[in-house]
Formats: sequence, C-alpha cells, structure tokens
Amino acid sequence: MSREPQPNVPLAPLTTWKIGGTADWFCAPETEEDLTHALAWARARQLPVRILGRGSNILVSDDGLRGLVLCLRSFQKDRCRFEVRPGGRGQLEVSAGMSLPRLSKLVAEHGFSGYEFYIGIPGTVGGAVVMNAGFGPGDERQTANRCTEVRILDAEGAAGWIPYAEVGPIYRHTQLVDSDRVVLAARFALRQRSSPEAIRAVTAEHLGMRKARQPLTRPTAGSVFKGTADGVPAAVYIDRCGLKGYRCGDAQVSPKHANWIENLGSARATDVLDLIRHVREVVKAETGIELETEVRFLH
Repeated sequence: MSREPQPNVPLAPLTTWKIGGTADWFCAPETEEDLTHALAWARARQLPVRILGRGSNILVSDDGLRGLVLCLRSFQKDRCRFEVRPGGRGQLEVSAGMSLPRLSKLVAEHGFSGYEFYIGIPGTVGGAVVMNAGFGPGDERQTANRCTEVRILDAEGAAGWIPYAEVGPIYRHTQLVDSDRVVLAARFALRQRSSPEAIRAVTAEHLGMRKARQPLTRPTAGSVFKGTADGVPAAVYIDRCGLKGYRCGDAQVSPKHANWIENLGSARATDVLDLIRHVREVVKAETGIELETEVRFLH
C-alpha cells in the first residue's frame, strides 16, 4: 500500500466483508509524518477524509467513497512501550495500527491477563478505541475498562494525549465516531498478573468459542446488530424469528450465527442493506424489539 495518495483504489479487498467500491483517493501512512502530510494534502484540496483500519465492522458503499481514505492498518503497527507501575501493575502503550490479536499476545507476553478476549477480534487498536470494542452491554470485557489514555490528532494537526474517559465511551460508541479526530496510539492498564498456562487456557477458550459459534470461513464483518439494552444478544431475536439462512442476493443471515451476515461470493452493499432492513422489520413486527446496527455504513 502506498504512503502517497493514489487515485481510484478498490476498497473491497481491504474490508473483511470483501464488499465496496473504490476510493477517489487512498493512502496508507506508516508514520505520524506520513499521516500529517496526507491530512494536509486533503485539506489543501478541501477533500473529506475517511479512516479505515482492518476493514471489519464496516460496510462500504458500492459507489465507493469520495475524498481521501486513510488506511491505518500499517500505521506504526509494531510500535509498543511497556512500563512497570507501582504494585506490580503495568501499562502498555501501542500504536493505533496494531491488530487486537497482537495486543492480546503482547499483554500475555508481559505476564498479564484480561486481554484474552481480543484474540479473535479482527480489528485494530484504533478501531477498538473509536468503537469501544468488546462484548455485549454490561459485559466487563470492553475497551473502556482497559484503555486509560488515547493520543489524538485533531483537525488543526495538533497531537496530544487525553484520558479515554474524555471521549465518552459507551456501549459500541465514543465521541470519536464520525469526528475529524484521528487516533494515533493508546495506553492500556495491565492489572491482573497470571501464569502462561492460565492465559493460554483462557485464550484457547475464546478461540474455541469463536470457531464453534461464528462463520469464520466466509467473508463477514462481525456482529451486525447491537445487543439490546437489557443485555439480550440480537442473535436471540433473529434466530427466534426463523431468519437464519435468509438471503438477499448473495448476502445471507449466517446459518451458524444469526447476528452475522455472510458474503456468499458476490454480495453487494445493497444486498447487505436490504437484508439488514428485512431483519429489522421482521424482528420488530414479531417481537416488538427495534434492533440497532453495530456495523457502520460508509458512503
């Protein structure tokens, strides 16, 4: 991927759903200098800027995206710094481009637990910070319960650290969503010492659960709908309505997990949107529950 803006770059291969049109302009900065240069380039041309990580949890329009798309999956991805804190606790500082499975492994290498749940989430640290990634409503396994500070680049090009609490993290949302601020790095608190054997066991449990319950062999984007406010997974209602296997074009409600939509090979964004709309309408009509999407539609 290029560190200089390139025109007409296909985005489908850069998303986990393998769906979407082209970016008018595309750039994959690897350093803060690259990123600052790309943002200045876009500002000089009055172009909107969109941020892409590893392409999970999003649906890109069939018409593509206007302006400049910045892909941060290679942004300082291996940069990390570990500090020992009083009481034997630690702090791990990592770049926004680091993958969540890599973060999980780094924490384990330093002898701490509590991050095993990240092992099967195919996103970046930056994406997890922006969306407060984790498990369902009320579950302790949320980014907000691990991340303490974030390094932000604002619209004027100034970078600095702020407490994560200042971006207002709630279930699957922060004030960084659709903002003009870019996450550069994050700091995570390491509180729970554990043995390598115990960490490996919990990690294996998470991977086993995902393999057993989720359609990992097809292009998907993870959970499509948020859990309800009372903590019930959306899959419960979708399954109850008999929607597993329902198709719109080549987009299908997964027969394995009702809250995942599979791309059977040539699905378009319009197919996925039609399927999402149908699922919401049926669940609303049959249960009275109004499902809210977790996946973000970029257009």
